[in-house]
Amino acid sequence: MVCVWRWEETTGDYVTWTGGSSSGSPFELEPGAAYAFELQEVTGQTGHIVNLVGAHDPSFEFSDCHTPDGVNMRWISIPPHLDVDDSYGTPDVLDAEDLGQALGGTDHVFQIRRWNEATGLYDSWVVGSSYGTPFEVELSRAYAVDLSCVDLSAPCGDCPWTWTPTHH
Repeated sequence: MVCVWRWEETTGDYVTWTGGSSSGSPFELEPGAAYAFELQEVTGQTGHIVNLVGAHDPSFEFSDCHTPDGVNMRWISIPPHLDVDDSYGTPDVLDAEDLGQALGGTDHVFQIRRWNEATGLYDSWVVGSSYGTPFEVELSRAYAVDLSCVDLSAPCGDCPWTWTPTHH
């Protein structure tokens, strides 16, 4: 049995679909989105959880905004042909600081997160931080972007976030 998970930005929660289910409707897969597949034995015990980054559309553009008291985490996939300046964090290593700066820096992004399967927790990097070392970004992996705004009480239109990834 397979259970497919995706992040629902409007509710700030995961939506799931169990393969073969006779209730509800399966959700549509979107280019650039990330999904998790939970592979289960017939007994219902979890065998493996696999993260899959959605197919990347070269013209895909991420567009959103920070909302006061809203859910401001957005999951994005990082395509293998992404071209990002890697000089911000660890030199010559594509890391969370490089990604945060490419996404708009501290004016638009608070932190970058990734799921750590080994610990069952998120690894987080606060953009612009000088504390610690930013984690390395792996292409073809999903990352959570926590949006920010200079004025955290501003309406959505005051802090738009748009990013069209540059490609090789």
